[in-house]
Amino acid sequence: MTADPQPTWQRYTVSPELLARADMAEALRARDFGTAFLLMRKWDHVSQDRIASSIEGFSQSRVSRIASGKA
Repeated sequence: MTADPQPTWQRYTVSPELLARADMAEALRARDFGTAFLLMRKWDHVSQDRIASSIEGFSQSRVSRIASGKA
């Protein structure tokens, strides 16, 4: 996996390509945010920190817990 290509100060937005994927659509329909976070990391190459910084009140550790199914 490559490093996050965007500066950390820039808010992350899910790419149109990822939103068009059937697996992402299914995860969002099911409100399966753990899977959605994993897909963001895999296909958009974003860090947990960057995902968390785009969601008010979230920390990297919370994203990690959700992605691993522990939250």
